[in-house]
Amino acid sequence: MSAPLPPPLVAGDPQGRHRLPFGVWAVFIALVQIVLGIMWGQFIDFNPTLNALPGLLIPSGVVLALALARDPRFWVSAAAAQFIYALAGNTSIEYSFLLATIAALEIVLTCWIMRKLRFDAALESPRHFITLLLVLALGTQNLSALGYSVVLHLSHPLLQVSLRDCYLNLWAVSLIEKLLFIPLILAWVKGCTLQRTRLTEFLFSTVLLCLTSYYAYRYGPNGLFLLLPVLAWLSTRQNLLLFSISLLCMTFTMLVTQLYVYSGNEAPELLWFLLGSLPLALTCNISYRTQQIKQAQNLHTSDQYDKLFNQAPVLINSFDMDGRCVVWNKECERVFGWKREELFNSPDPLALLYPDAIQRSAARHSIFTREVSFQTWHPRTKQGHRLSTLWGNIQIDENQAIGIGINLSDHARAEQELLLAKERYENLVQRIPVGVFTLRQSLDGAIMYEYVSPRLCEIYSLSDKAIYADPKVISDCWHEEDRAETIRLTAEARAWLRPMRLDTRAIINGQERWIRIESNSTRLPNGDILCDGVQTDITETRRNEFEQRIAASVFKRSYDSILILDDEHRIINANPSAIRLSGYTLSELRGHTVDLLLPPSSQAVDYQRAIWQEVMTTGAWQGEVTMHSHNQTERPLQVSIVPVRNNKGAILRYIVVGTDVSLLKAREARLERLAHFDSLTQLPNRYLLTDRLRQALSHADRNQNLLATCYVDLDGFKAVNDQYGHSIGDMLLKEVALRLTSKLRKTDTVARLGGDEMVLLLGDFKSPEDSCGLLQELLNLLAQPYQIHGLQPITVSASIGVSFYPSDATDPERLLQLADQAMYLAKQSGKNTYYFHNQATKESPLTDVTL
Repeated sequence: MSAPLPPPLVAGDPQGRHRLPFGVWAVFIALVQIVLGIMWGQFIDFNPTLNALPGLLIPSGVVLALALARDPRFWVSAAAAQFIYALAGNTSIEYSFLLATIAALEIVLTCWIMRKLRFDAALESPRHFITLLLVLALGTQNLSALGYSVVLHLSHPLLQVSLRDCYLNLWAVSLIEKLLFIPLILAWVKGCTLQRTRLTEFLFSTVLLCLTSYYAYRYGPNGLFLLLPVLAWLSTRQNLLLFSISLLCMTFTMLVTQLYVYSGNEAPELLWFLLGSLPLALTCNISYRTQQIKQAQNLHTSDQYDKLFNQAPVLINSFDMDGRCVVWNKECERVFGWKREELFNSPDPLALLYPDAIQRSAARHSIFTREVSFQTWHPRTKQGHRLSTLWGNIQIDENQAIGIGINLSDHARAEQELLLAKERYENLVQRIPVGVFTLRQSLDGAIMYEYVSPRLCEIYSLSDKAIYADPKVISDCWHEEDRAETIRLTAEARAWLRPMRLDTRAIINGQERWIRIESNSTRLPNGDILCDGVQTDITETRRNEFEQRIAASVFKRSYDSILILDDEHRIINANPSAIRLSGYTLSELRGHTVDLLLPPSSQAVDYQRAIWQEVMTTGAWQGEVTMHSHNQTERPLQVSIVPVRNNKGAILRYIVVGTDVSLLKAREARLERLAHFDSLTQLPNRYLLTDRLRQALSHADRNQNLLATCYVDLDGFKAVNDQYGHSIGDMLLKEVALRLTSKLRKTDTVARLGGDEMVLLLGDFKSPEDSCGLLQELLNLLAQPYQIHGLQPITVSASIGVSFYPSDATDPERLLQLADQAMYLAKQSGKNTYYFHNQATKESPLTDVTL
């Protein structure tokens, strides 16, 4: 038995979207059978031929059609309906059961026989319909009619019809009923539809057939036979479903005509006419429909062959015995350049392909050879080019052969281009600085490398054979601290088919290297995962990035000012120290040249031009410049300028590093003052006095003047220290130094040697007598009382010894010695006076006193 009813038997829902259980369908069909039984009983009662038969039987054509088309289990519906209907007709349970059994056996046996005969319920061939007709007429219908007749005579002993007539009538009526309903139900269930475009024609044809059958039946047997041409014509105009409906309407018309026009035995033999006309008409309809289907299939096949010939990427042509071309596909047009019409209209198309007579004769002979083998031929194109083709000819019949060829010129060119592309790819893979690999992971998790480039082997210092033999040799090179995480990330990327990029460390030849892994994974149809990727040694990149981070940190955090200039000396970046020192913001500095930070002067412009010239000449410059800040202050900077060049030597940037040396300058000035000036009086000390004395001597030589070297010693200074203390003595010395410097010119020098001893350098004298007035003024000035710290006025005096250059001596040390000697003479002569060295030598020579 077959499976339950797949789609529901409802028109408009062929896919079975609203499927119902088989039991529901069985009950529904049983109810339909009971209704048909009631209608059958009424028909027998009013039919003059069959009214002698009891109306206890139900026609089984509908159930048999459904059983053949859908499910043989519909015999349950037929048996149940027959049992209930017979029992309702006052038939005993035993005979009702026998009638139900016969109805079920008829359906089951018919389905079994038709399944063995491979019956097609779609009735796409008249063979299937004729087979069904013969099985019913000669087989199962005979048995069921005989069984019904026997049961009817046993259950109704007073039946007025003989067993023979009962059998014949039941056989004929049941067969006609099946001929009317089985094709109709099968056509409907198998998807045959009411064509709206031909519905008007169907209605007209049905009405015409009913009218014709009415008048033909009224004229008796001859009229019925005249109806056959109309049936034959209609069988070619409608599909099986519409034609079955037309036949049903025709039969109904004839039965009504028989009922109301004829009575008794006067009616023509309608049953036997229907038994002869219905199978013939249905057979014609099915045959015509089958022929149309085959023609459509042949047309479709022809279109398919035409598409195959024209769209095939191979050369296909055909020649007849006369050498004329009958097939020339589009590939031939593309390769040879000859259009189909040109070959078809040519009296000798082979001459166009083979201008050489010998080759043309050989080609003509090979077309109709019975040996199917491919040979190399060299036909000519329309442009005269010689091709290399591989041809094989297949002889279809004695007058025609089909040739199939391949343009070896295109294939050879394609193979050469493929080899060149492969060679270029291999060369590219070997030249690029990254390692290329292809890795396959099978369903069981096994991993193997399908390809590794030479660069990848070079990165890991491994041979390709070692990698192919054991893929783990690469992962074993990864750093033990990174290995587990790297394996996990690569496995996840393959499993989820995600692009991956990660950096990991590897130990190669005892050195730590950084490796960047990039890959993409795809899943193959067999479930394997193919991973294509590259690996790059980024150790140098990492080192450069680290150095760049250090440089960036130095740039941001350096105390020195750093400017980055473009090749036209414009500022493009500045570090925070430069911004803080200049007083400008970064946006204010950008785009300006360094002239913004230099004092505006012609000397500065010349100096800056000299700086850039030295940078271009020597490649660097270092020196001191004065920076003009935003708040108009100037700061000394120790600057170094270095250009940044590309590989060709062109300057891309300038790096300017400036150190603020203002504090250093102040510190140097302070140290210099401490080294050259007296810390108490701020007068030049002994070291600076020596330098000033040499300068004064040079000045005197240039001007031909005398230089007076005056040695000053305060009189009574020790008593002041003893009486008031050293702090008051120091204040006194400061006051003395202030009085001296205020009295003398800027070109003169006042120096303190120590204690209360000072030295004066007085120039521009023509004779010693010219200095007497100034010396006396100095003595008077120093002898005036000093008001210090609220004390009583303090009075001191000074003794001055004077030596002249060049009259007394030319050596600086000797001049000081002579002035010192003269100072002692001044003290001995009563103090608060001055004494010339030449005056001392005239009056009383003294012993030299060492300074």
